[in-house]
Amino acid sequence: MQFLVYGIDETSASGKTQKQPHPSWNARRQPACLLHPGFPAVMCRYVENPHFFDLYVRMEPDGKRHIVAYQSPTLGAANSDPLIAPIVISEIFATPQRKPTTATESDFEFVEIVNIHSSAIALRDWANRNVGWRIRGGIRFDFPAQWVLEPGERLLITPFAPNAERRQLAAFQKHWGISHSVKVAGPFLGRLENSGDSILLERPDFQLSPEANEDGEIPFVMVDFVDYLVSDPWPMPASANESLQRIENNQFGGDPSNWLYDFPTPGKPRKNRAPSIFSISIENDGVLLEIAFNDVGAYSVQRSEQLNGQWEEIQQLVWESETSSIVEVKDPSPPLSQQFFRVVLLP
Repeated sequence: MQFLVYGIDETSASGKTQKQPHPSWNARRQPACLLHPGFPAVMCRYVENPHFFDLYVRMEPDGKRHIVAYQSPTLGAANSDPLIAPIVISEIFATPQRKPTTATESDFEFVEIVNIHSSAIALRDWANRNVGWRIRGGIRFDFPAQWVLEPGERLLITPFAPNAERRQLAAFQKHWGISHSVKVAGPFLGRLENSGDSILLERPDFQLSPEANEDGEIPFVMVDFVDYLVSDPWPMPASANESLQRIENNQFGGDPSNWLYDFPTPGKPRKNRAPSIFSISIENDGVLLEIAFNDVGAYSVQRSEQLNGQWEEIQQLVWESETSSIVEVKDPSPPLSQQFFRVVLLP
């Protein structure tokens, strides 16, 4: 795929060649657009005031194309890695299980963002100081301009207003075991689709003063995004009680391989989790176990007639993926009136 590349001093708004430099291109005046016969539509994205064209089209394993910023200019050479923002989307929960009667089903959905920078970051326009960041895509939310995230701090965006709907907030905190110190914001408008959705974290352009804005519009620059599916090559949840979690926060969020499904950890860092026995069913020729594996490792599936008795190995398994999945293990021994099963991580 080839594109014609222009420097910012080579064209004017009329399309005519400029013989002298003109004021820097900025998001307030015009977005960056790439056109190609193979694209289903014109791709445009507002970008912050660049000294070089800091966008490229990235083809993802799921076949989607995204305009993303990269770390450094590579004119005429291979693109560098995508630029990772100081605040990223880290967890998405879009498939709630049955809830208490004090809250509606969707009240337990959430999107989590985290500050991975070493300094505190204000979620507002640095120049004007009264316009907050926002979330767009499948849901919509505008952050209050006073929000600040400390280094490592996480913020949860929910479908209810935590300050006004105290009952829903209490149910949310109790359900997820969330500390009262964890910031909760809302409500977001819309609802996350269980089959996949797009979430964009955007901030207002702060390169120019409000007086430089000719038409009064405040364009927003994309900070981070997730355009996920619940189909290959994106991971699949082992159950409806799992959330989509970013594996490495300092790696590109548009890559399906950087995400996995696991038990939700809102307001907390993702943890490696031990496997769990999802279900046990008795059959004529033995006992069938469904085991949810979540992390790489070698495991031993064992049984015993007594909880504190002698454990006998049924099968050894080596799991080589960080993506959650359910595996069936068959115990061929005749079912007993009482027996116990466990999964042990091998050294």
